Amino acid sequence: MNLETITLTDAQIQALAINSHIKPNLLCLLPDFDKAESVSPPLLDAAPQAVLNALLRPLNTADMAVLLGNDGLMRLQLSLRGETGVLLGQADDGNQLLPASEGDVATMVMAYLAQGGEPLKRAVALNLSQQAFLLLLAAADAYKTSYLEDVLKHTVSAANLTAKSLARAVAEAYESTDLRWLLPFALFRLEAAPKLDVTSALAELAEVGLIEAEGVVLTEEGALFIDDLMYRKAIADVTSLYVQDAALARSQVMFIRTEQTLWAVQFGDNDAAIRSLSIDEACELMVSLLIQKDEPTVRSAPQAESPAGAKTEVINCSKCGQRLAPGTKFCIHCGTPAPQPSSPKAAVFCKYCGAKLVPGKHFCTKCGKPCE
Repeated sequence: MNLETITLTDAQIQALAINSHIKPNLLCLLPDFDKAESVSPPLLDAAPQAVLNALLRPLNTADMAVLLGNDGLMRLQLSLRGETGVLLGQADDGNQLLPASEGDVATMVMAYLAQGGEPLKRAVALNLSQQAFLLLLAAADAYKTSYLEDVLKHTVSAANLTAKSLARAVAEAYESTDLRWLLPFALFRLEAAPKLDVTSALAELAEVGLIEAEGVVLTEEGALFIDDLMYRKAIADVTSLYVQDAALARSQVMFIRTEQTLWAVQFGDNDAAIRSLSIDEACELMVSLLIQKDEPTVRSAPQAESPAGAKTEVINCSKCGQRLAPGTKFCIHCGTPAPQPSSPKAAVFCKYCGAKLVPGKHFCTKCGKPCE
């Protein structure tokens, strides 16, 4: 396939879609083209036409964030359909479309995680709640902060963590926008970050042998794990969306490359499974994330007003602003849970005469009594 970047405006994509009779489906990463100006469709050869089909009617979309070793952040959006894939980017002159298969993208991301050579495989496999995993990241960040402060002050001191200091570090991370740290980056990428109960998370970490049964003192195994996480090099988070059994499904894996190890964290609804991988195993896992399942439904056309004049409430994603189709549980653009539509307010009646009260009026329009 020709790997040259194709640049098309919204209006050109809309014209091509109409000309090719392609209707965007629910997984399409592009917004609706309601306001796009009318233009003639540009001529495309066979390869770009396949790219257009994958862009508008994908069977899987993936949002990827890669935090590089130099603290730069790279965002990638991938649409896949069959053997055709396309990376979507934005530029001043329109949408940049780069043909790329899931193997191409996995190889590119793994190249950042492979810097420093083949990682060691450690005999560690942890199954934690998301709360315990996030607290583990908070501890690694806290120890790294203490270490960097010692470097600046030319001193050497033992980091002394307590439940109170960890709770403070967690609270600061929830407010932080500095994604160079482990916990803020994880919170940024989770669809719904849980409210952390430090006490119960500490108890869970004690059960798996990472901290002493009482207190916040690391065991030997916990110290090795935290020390490894402190020296992270690159992080890649991959969140994919697809349709399975007529419902939107979501899969997420975070890869954390340290000086010695490449960790893979697979997120479930409320849990996190952590294990060490080789580069080849990580690449295989990433490709498996980009699974293509059922055909998504076509985006719903705008609903006409009913004879009674009732209007369907327009719901937009609270994170990226994407317009969501009625009944959608997740944003097809960024994976954020869809906000619930507001429930219609129950009618209020006058307690004196029983007439229906007009919203905003202070007195009943029938009997003139005050509204209460």
